[in-house]
Amino acid sequence: MRQTPKDYDALIVMGGHSADVMVTEEKVQNFIKEAYANGAVLGAIGAGSMPYIRVGIMNGKKATGDPAVEFMIKKIGTFVKKPVVVDGKIITAGDTVDTPAFVRELCKIFAPGFNDARKGAMAGKRILIVAGEDFEDIELCVPTMEFLYRGASVIMATFPAPMKARLAMLVLDVVQGNFGMTVPLQEIPLSYYKIKKLKDVKLSEIDAVMIPGAFCPWNMLFTPECLEFLKKANAAGKVMAYICHASIPMAAADLVKGKKIAGWLACSDAVKIMGGEHNFEWAATVDGKHATGRTPPEVPEFIDAINVALTQK
Repeated sequence: MRQTPKDYDALIVMGGHSADVMVTEEKVQNFIKEAYANGAVLGAIGAGSMPYIRVGIMNGKKATGDPAVEFMIKKIGTFVKKPVVVDGKIITAGDTVDTPAFVRELCKIFAPGFNDARKGAMAGKRILIVAGEDFEDIELCVPTMEFLYRGASVIMATFPAPMKARLAMLVLDVVQGNFGMTVPLQEIPLSYYKIKKLKDVKLSEIDAVMIPGAFCPWNMLFTPECLEFLKKANAAGKVMAYICHASIPMAAADLVKGKKIAGWLACSDAVKIMGGEHNFEWAATVDGKHATGRTPPEVPEFIDAINVALTQK
């Protein structure tokens, strides 16, 4: 079925070069103008306001954004150096890291009584994310942004990969996700988080260990030092958070016995054989200091489960 501007209550344009391409496409510009005329909310992250600038919607508006649009907004409207700025039905965010705050403002427009109980909910907590080769991109980047929004500090821990899926990355000092994202993150400056070698991480500097899915867990499985680290972190009483395939190295480290675990179907045998209870119907679980999630669509529930495990008495 052909979609028209009337079919949408909001349009969101992400930053980066997609917005640059939209500036050249008349059909896209006409779609934006018609949607806005119909009362749709227009959202932009980073340079995402470029097509809105092209069609004249940003004239006289208060907005934020990254350097690609900052100098233009200062001339045609009012640039406000804040994570998120709302002017009527236009919402702009400064950059990628501001996405969680951007989403909350979008919620407030559609539900004026919306109460954000999660902002700052992890204040002072220190979370280690195991960033192994071929991690699941969404399961690493979305928790990272949300942890920061909730006030936690983040360390990404890398380790030598026993295998790499992409030969072109062999000469680069990066860890690559299953769909091409890299650590260090391209869109979030290092001033927001730290990167350390897993072997250099001290348990005294973290409160939780989070393992993303995809094939990072398999690389952990073939790296004895990783399994040993998991054992020590669990014995030290740290929150152990794992999603999708990540219960496999936890099972290999003999840390799932007696635990109720959500995760991808491929983990079921490993969990059950090692004494845990796996149920694919669960979106996320909290069992003591273990927080688990099923797959990428359930990342929000997984993050909330980690929040509960970190803050429960």
